[in-house]
Amino acid sequence: MKLKPLFALTAILSWINGIFYMIAPVWSATMLGQQIGPAGVVNTRYYGVFAFGWGILLWLARCFEDNKARRAVAFSIGLSLALSAIVGLGGILSGSINAFGWSFVAIDGLLSTIFISIYFKRRTSPV
Repeated sequence: MKLKPLFALTAILSWINGIFYMIAPVWSATMLGQQIGPAGVVNTRYYGVFAFGWGILLWLARCFEDNKARRAVAFSIGLSLALSAIVGLGGILSGSINAFGWSFVAIDGLLSTIFISIYFKRRTSPV
């Protein structure tokens, strides 16, 4: 997959995720089978802010001309998504996240695999 559409797709998904976590943190947590208190609301909103920020970074990075910069963004996002998938899997296996969490684990896992594989392609190949 080419990096430009991958960055754009992931940016849009990040914005959607971020907006829901920022404006509807309790509803977002409830979708995953969680109940959160005031501290959880703040933490969920923080996560939303960072997800939204990733979206901005990815949207801007899709037009980077410097291959090293594009690959650095791809690796950073790929690693973050891989860690997110691992955390989500842990939450599902511990019972703190319901079965709906599998959709997040699957999307994060798939995107992280694509991003990291792009990073490890030969450095001379165009991305």
